[in-house]
Amino acid sequence: MGLNADQIVAWIAARKLSPEARQKLETLAAKKRDLSDATAAIQQLEARINALSADEGRLRQNIQSLNSVVSQRPQVEKWAADLAAKEVFINRSPVPPGRGPQEEGRPRKRAGPN
Repeated sequence: MGLNADQIVAWIAARKLSPEARQKLETLAAKKRDLSDATAAIQQLEARINALSADEGRLRQNIQSLNSVVSQRPQVEKWAADLAAKEVFINRSPVPPGRGPQEEGRPRKRAGPN
């Protein structure tokens, strides 16, 4: 049955079903809702991780370009700390295997100046 939770509920309402069949279909509808909620949460986490990964790339470029400029050392150190904090968040994010940026052919880099 390729129906979403709302379609299942409507289908149940439109049919005469045994109490057992109704209960099983209501359970199925609840599980479909849970799945939909979990999928939305994963997509939000993936979007956040992708944004952080893009920001990491920008920070790495900035660190690389200013790393040899002595007067910019405090800024480089600040960016390196920001980069490390983003790495911690990404590495602790509960994204299932196969769903994060590292599985898309972009291995995660270590934090800090290259």
